[in-house]
Amino acid sequence: ALLIDFAGGRQATIQQPGAGCPFMMAVNYESGACRVVQPASDYFQRFIRDLVAFFETGHASVPSAETVAIMSIIENGLIAAKQPYRWIDLPESQ
Repeated sequence: ALLIDFAGGRQATIQQPGAGCPFMMAVNYESGACRVVQPASDYFQRFIRDLVAFFETGHASVPSAETVAIMSIIENGLIAAKQPYRWIDLPESQ
């Protein structure tokens, strides 16, 4: 599990309970309400089409800063997994 602390007091958690568990999200609102959803989409089909288009045109449809931010969370999440219960500061984005 990862706890990610964003600017402005926002937080996100990522948990991977294991094989066979469905992808689900719990969204908590400032009002105190919570909504649990199981997103269903054609994400992977759209991702593959977009990936092929990138290799054909060289144009990325996602801002590079977003890709770098996600990769930073993944890389630092792997570091954090080796040091449970310790905060890992992410490097500042350029």
